[in-house]
Amino acid sequence: MSKACSRIAAGVGAWSFASAGCQGGPCADSGACDDSAAVAAEFHAPDMPGPYGASATTLRWTDARGQAMVAEVWYPIPLDRSGNPDCAPEPYPELPIAGVACRDAAAATPPDGGFPLIAFSHGNAGIRYQSIFLTEALAQHGYVVIAPDHPHNTLIDFEGDALGVVAEQRPADIQSAVDRLTAVSTPPLSATTEEGALLAGIAQTDRYGMAGHSFGGWTTLAVAGGAIDVPGLRAFCADPTNIATDYDFCAVLDTLPETASSADFAGADPRAVTALAMAPAGWYAFAPGPVGAAGGLAGMAPTLLLGGTMDESESIAREIQPLYDRLTDSTSLHGPDDLGVLDGAGHYAFTDICKIGNIQPDCDEAAGGYIVLDDAHRIINVLALAWFGVTLRDDARFQPYLDNAEWPELAWTAG
Repeated sequence: MSKACSRIAAGVGAWSFASAGCQGGPCADSGACDDSAAVAAEFHAPDMPGPYGASATTLRWTDARGQAMVAEVWYPIPLDRSGNPDCAPEPYPELPIAGVACRDAAAATPPDGGFPLIAFSHGNAGIRYQSIFLTEALAQHGYVVIAPDHPHNTLIDFEGDALGVVAEQRPADIQSAVDRLTAVSTPPLSATTEEGALLAGIAQTDRYGMAGHSFGGWTTLAVAGGAIDVPGLRAFCADPTNIATDYDFCAVLDTLPETASSADFAGADPRAVTALAMAPAGWYAFAPGPVGAAGGLAGMAPTLLLGGTMDESESIAREIQPLYDRLTDSTSLHGPDDLGVLDGAGHYAFTDICKIGNIQPDCDEAAGGYIVLDDAHRIINVLALAWFGVTLRDDARFQPYLDNAEWPELAWTAG
């Protein structure tokens, strides 16, 4: 006989353990939940804990470019009838960051066609698991997430003089990661490799949502429909007024060959049908003209844009609002766009980098005048889950969570 499950927290430190009656899906009297198809078919509110646990695994491969790649994959795992996974959380490799995810645990049975897929891009000198508050929560709500390390641009292998090449290749890194997940989760690799056995049929890879932070927010725009305008970027960054403003992304030009053209940048991926850009830089790489000349942003997928009032790197006035204005101008008829501005959020409120130590001002939280990170993460998770619920799952039941996005810390603009 099956009984109702309770569900565990969907965000790192954001929600307490809570029982949700039947919302967690039917479970066996002992052992893990055994009716994953029923769980996947139910509606799970984005402001409540998800019906799954989360596990992570690491993929390594060499792609068609000859580039050695590494990516983290998060995926749903079943819960037992007490609302716990049959495994213990383990820290991530390389850095002292840990969350709620287990390691290499058996996946929940995916629905027909696989769980919906999100690709995540880390920031400049970040790392693939820099935002586990979000990637783990997505897995707990029935998503698969893949996040590659961008070579020569992580906290471990950062090379400042490679910034131009990194910008050219970042969109290709994402597409390579999605291609690799597609390969290992389908025959023959799904039947002949350990990683394939773990991830067989796990994700719907013919369409996915794109998400990222900072340089990863720029990568999100590039993957989800943005067209790079290198001549326009050069002209924008050479303008004396813009030089005085010190736009961050202009630093890419310092290491970009003079002969580089727009065609040298990896193009958008038509499989990326929706975007979440958190504190992104570089709108002027796509649309360096005035509002009303959307330029390379005219073909963007629907985009949720998030920023923070205390972000000095990608400020609202310099980066976030101009991007939103161009996304929503009259010539951009690509779909809805929403803007959320978190009061008191610095640049790293969209990450878990403070788990390493007090290495950024954001880590001081309220003592430094910044938002409490657990509060920021809770709000971001609800917005992200609602956004992808509407734009990737095509489920209108998530729309009220965007229409009524009201927190004291949030200024919300619906597109």
